[in-house]
Amino acid sequence: KQRLETHLQQIVLNTKYEYEDGRISSLELVKAVINKLPLPLLEEYTQLLFLPLVLRLVNDESKQCRERVGECITLLLSRLST
Repeated sequence: KQRLETHLQQIVLNTKYEYEDGRISSLELVKAVINKLPLPLLEEYTQLLFLPLVLRLVNDESKQCRERVGECITLLLSRLST
């Protein structure tokens, strides 16, 4: 459990990568993780993902990155609302 949390934290930290291509890649990984995590685990780790994604949505200069973050947030909320 601690190992999963550490990995998720590292993935979220990678969304702050210096270069746009790196941020886009990490956001694609976040999206894949949101898709693949079983719902009970996703519910448990939502706060770990949601707040950093919202901050990224507000603070990222790149339009492409903001669009990808929006996709991740939309996916996260749609999976949780079922």
